[in-house]
Amino acid sequence: NLTIIPDATVQWTYDSKTKTYTFELKDNLTFSDKKPVTCEDIIFSFDEFRKDTSPFKSSFQVIETAQCDQKRVQIQLKQFSATFITDLTVFKILPKAVVEKYGDQFGEH
Repeated sequence: NLTIIPDATVQWTYDSKTKTYTFELKDNLTFSDKKPVTCEDIIFSFDEFRKDTSPFKSSFQVIETAQCDQKRVQIQLKQFSATFITDLTVFKILPKAVVEKYGDQFGEH
């Protein structure tokens, strides 16, 4: 039925006045190697998805700012986007340290 089911969040809200999505994170998020997901990983991932070399760049260029604390992520958009939530279905949280360690070979690790 094309319902979006979040993996990393419990729920989200949207404030139309500020064009800000707030995502309430699940407790104790970890990567497959059991290392904890950090805010640094989340913000790094948004930055990676917005790079010129990213195939998803166009979907994430609408982001004005991304902020995070251990309980929530706030994404402020430059303008309203009717597709932003569905665009997030391609978003993956990347382990910053591992991506930086392996660079272009990250996918092999």
